Amino acid sequence: MFADDRYWCLMKRIKGTVFDPYVGNPKQNGFILGKAVAELHLALKRIEDKSDIFEADFHNEFISWILPELERCGISLADGVIDSLHAFFEQDYMLLPHQLIHRDMHTSNLLFEDGELSGYLDFDMCQRNVRVFDIVYLGCSQLVENYMDKARLAIWREIFSGVFWGYNELLPMNEEEMKAIPPLFLFDQVLFTAFYSKIGQLETAKNCSEMTNWVYNNMAFLLRDYILS
Repeated sequence: MFADDRYWCLMKRIKGTVFDPYVGNPKQNGFILGKAVAELHLALKRIEDKSDIFEADFHNEFISWILPELERCGISLADGVIDSLHAFFEQDYMLLPHQLIHRDMHTSNLLFEDGELSGYLDFDMCQRNVRVFDIVYLGCSQLVENYMDKARLAIWREIFSGVFWGYNELLPMNEEEMKAIPPLFLFDQVLFTAFYSKIGQLETAKNCSEMTNWVYNNMAFLLRDYILS
């Protein structure tokens, strides 16, 4: 409804709250999150041919605006970051399963009630893209405020291990998807670095670039037990 120069929408509130995977059993919490993403992917797959879907292309974004923005602002990344992403996009990216994904997958967009998933929020960024990106985005969103804290980082590794386990139990990843997780972790942070630079939030962009470099230099530690083994 349009009134008083505003659009109004009345919706029924979804029951449930956001839960903190750092509280309780981190691997079990991760399992719950990973399973929730897999359930959503199965549901989205069933409706994608009935929807007018934006077809995303991370390779095109990387070339067309991300790299130029990094250059424009003189943002320095660790040696090897950009070359590794070029190699990933040229060799492996298009081999990945694409489908309708959430694209903004973090714990604030998942609601739970009495330990059970009760709803998903914020589908405004939904697009057809590589499905494993939702898992990567979820992992990065939990890492960003915790990677400099050794205790929290150790818990994060348990959480993401659980995410990996929960997702695969319901919707197994193929070999190409598992191989793509490390470069997509890097790309996610490079994307945020360029995005915040583009909108003028230079301090946040600097923080993202520092996390990008840290992820690149610590990838084996982050993912060695179940991705890089």
